[in-house]
Amino acid sequence: MTDYQYAGLMSVYVNEKPQLLKRALKSVLNQDYPPAEFVLVKDGKLTEELESVIHEERQLFERTNIRFVELKNPTNLGLGRSLNKGLKACTNE
Repeated sequence: MTDYQYAGLMSVYVNEKPQLLKRALKSVLNQDYPPAEFVLVKDGKLTEELESVIHEERQLFERTNIRFVELKNPTNLGLGRSLNKGLKACTNE
C-alpha cells in the first residue's frame, strides 16, 4: 500500500480563522499515510494572517517532500467551484 499516492485538496477564504486553517493543515501532515501532493485553493483575497499560516505550513509540507500547490481565484467563487478548480490541478487521485 505504500506505493499508492493521493492528493489532498482544500479551499480557504477570507473569513476562515487562521488557527483553524493551521490546525487543518497540521492534521494533513500528521496522517499515518500523508498525501504525495496537497492543493490549496485561495478563494479570493485572504488576510495577511491567513497568508502567513499558508507560507509557514507550506514550508513544512515541502520539508516532508509533499508537493504543495497554491491556486488563487481573483474573486471568491465559492467552495464547489474552488474545489473543482483544485481537482483539475491534482496529479494524483
